[in-house]
Amino acid sequence: MSFPAKLYINIIRATPLLVVLLVVFNILPFIGISLTPEASALLSLTVCTAAYQAEILRGGFAGVPHGQIEAGRIAGLSEWQIFRYIKLPQALRLTFPALVNEATIMIKGTSLISTVGILELTRVAQNVGNSYFRPLEALLIAAALYWVMTTIVTLAGDLLISRYARERLS
Repeated sequence: MSFPAKLYINIIRATPLLVVLLVVFNILPFIGISLTPEASALLSLTVCTAAYQAEILRGGFAGVPHGQIEAGRIAGLSEWQIFRYIKLPQALRLTFPALVNEATIMIKGTSLISTVGILELTRVAQNVGNSYFRPLEALLIAAALYWVMTTIVTLAGDLLISRYARERLS
């Protein structure tokens, strides 16, 4: 991995999503890059999840046995074919649970985008709770909705993992 990639991954993984969001939203305009709140939120979430996914996938590719890559070369496969048919499927199989976990973390991370003025689930729950003087109920409903969303993603990931395992056995 190149030095700039390592630096990016290490810095972003060591920085809380909220700080990245606030830097993108508040600091980039000082250097001439003005983004809408929605674009700032999307860029921040993308920058953060990309760093984590890059590290997850790096580990997955490192876990592919070198002997299989050599076997592909001996069989006359091009580097692209080795990547497509040997490295990528195995790296994805090895990292899929971690990638699903990262997706659920990003779903929960969207609650932070309210800090730049975007109306999202947590902010709506706060507004409703404040309007009706029932903050506990409103936030519990928001928590339940986050639970539903992350459970759907997790179950879909589990379904894909078991489907892939069945295909490998047959």
